[in-house]
Amino acid sequence: MWNSQTNSYNQPQQPQYPPYQGAPPQPYGQPQQQNYGAPQQPPYGAPPPPQQQSWNAQAPPPVPQHPSTYNSYAPPPPPPQQNSYNSYQPPPPPQNSYGAPPFNQQQQQQYPPPPQQQQGAYGAPPQQQYGAAPPFQQQGYNAGGGAIWILGVEDAPLDGMNTGMPMGAPNGYLPDMDTSRLRGATKGFGTDEATIISVLAPLSPLQMHSLRRAYEANVGRSLMKTLEKETRGWFEWALRGLVLGPLGFDVWLLNHSMKGIGSNEDLMTELLIGRTNSEINWLKAGYRAVYNKDLVSAVKGELSAKTERMFLMALTGNRDETTYVNPQAVSADVQTLYRCGPGKMGTDEIAIFSILLLRSPAHLNAISTLYLQQHHHPLTRLVTGEFSGHVKSALLYVAEAAEKGPEARDAHLLEAAMKGMGTKDERLIWRIVRAHWDRPRFEAIKRAYMGLYGQTLQARVRGDTSGDYQKLLVAVVGP
Repeated sequence: MWNSQTNSYNQPQQPQYPPYQGAPPQPYGQPQQQNYGAPQQPPYGAPPPPQQQSWNAQAPPPVPQHPSTYNSYAPPPPPPQQNSYNSYQPPPPPQNSYGAPPFNQQQQQQYPPPPQQQQGAYGAPPQQQYGAAPPFQQQGYNAGGGAIWILGVEDAPLDGMNTGMPMGAPNGYLPDMDTSRLRGATKGFGTDEATIISVLAPLSPLQMHSLRRAYEANVGRSLMKTLEKETRGWFEWALRGLVLGPLGFDVWLLNHSMKGIGSNEDLMTELLIGRTNSEINWLKAGYRAVYNKDLVSAVKGELSAKTERMFLMALTGNRDETTYVNPQAVSADVQTLYRCGPGKMGTDEIAIFSILLLRSPAHLNAISTLYLQQHHHPLTRLVTGEFSGHVKSALLYVAEAAEKGPEARDAHLLEAAMKGMGTKDERLIWRIVRAHWDRPRFEAIKRAYMGLYGQTLQARVRGDTSGDYQKLLVAVVGP
């Protein structure tokens, strides 16, 4: 992590966190240490002494060993059994993603916020307890059945990613039936686009993975190859996002953002900024599996100067994901942001990057509230006054989520893809497809859009697109 915190003049002071209370946890599988005053061992050959009853005679039961996952999270329980065709729904993630309040709650909340258990970005599963070594360090890369959680839902590994996960069809889903429907829709003269939409739009990531495998096994060609042959334009582009799934589409978009002359920093911002540590690691693994390249090296080759340093800091996967908000640390960060920005000549970019990119969502929300109280202007004004270009856009992506909530920020980005002369179709597709996987969160985005712009997102999309491309996006958005 970039670290500019020194004790020199005009440099931020290291925030003091409360000391850890209690004895350090015992490693898994190790015996408990003997208490003071324990009886000595008898000499060799002597009969064992009788068991003595003491106030602490019963040792606590051993800590249960949970299956390790690559991102150090314990996956949620599997969804309930469904018996109807295509009725499988993923488990709902926890509300209040990014640790920020919903868009319609009062932002001037009483500071400091109470310490409560909140989830990470996009409703990621809860973090492992303090003191447990990450499974990545315990067992090695992608070992032993690690579930992939990305964009708030569970996804399947890409080809070349060995997670040790047995990937059968989700309960209640019959991929062979959908394979037959897609085969009929693309066989012979002409294409039945309506059937393609009705099959693909409702599927979850795990269902889509099962369909891809079944289609290739039964037809002898990948589903994506068939769709590339049968469809064109933005309709094909949106279908690609659905068929590849959350991880596959993000990896494809990363490569797309760095393909050709120049790079698409706005797309890179939405793919890399604000992600959980586990998501960053899965993106690295997926990028290497698909393109046989190191993602960090690829980013270094595309960017330079402050933009490069900002994205490389995000790619460390070293973000603070604790759920407790330390008021003293929040106050220290607010002082640092002011001293390194409006409070000095010039800007200490690295110090500001370290706070905005590597603090937890709940911590950033508390920073936003306290910064407004102390300096009488929002955190977003600090960003717009101190930065420009792609760096400003990326930091505003963080600051707006901290101030308004990530759902309201995402609703604003959806509107930005449609307003003005002409629709920015590429942006509209990646924003809708990536958001729709986590349906409860997407419903919150749709409510935020309605509150901000006075119409439903579906009606806005229908009025701004046309043809089969329109029908697909309207089906994905839902009522």
